[in-house]
Amino acid sequence: MRVPLSWLREYVDLPATQTGRDVQAKLISAGLEVETVEHLGADLKGPSSSARC
Repeated sequence: MRVPLSWLREYVDLPATQTGRDVQAKLISAGLEVETVEHLGADLKGPSSSARC
């Protein structure tokens, strides 16, 4: 089951500094299995200031 961190924040009081890796560690310590944590868009960059349209 995929659960976006933004969706989880709607139901659980998570500090803004809490990362997906932090949540993963807490879920594992509670005895739940976490297959993977993905950071989507981590390699994306905004438009270059020198780019012309």
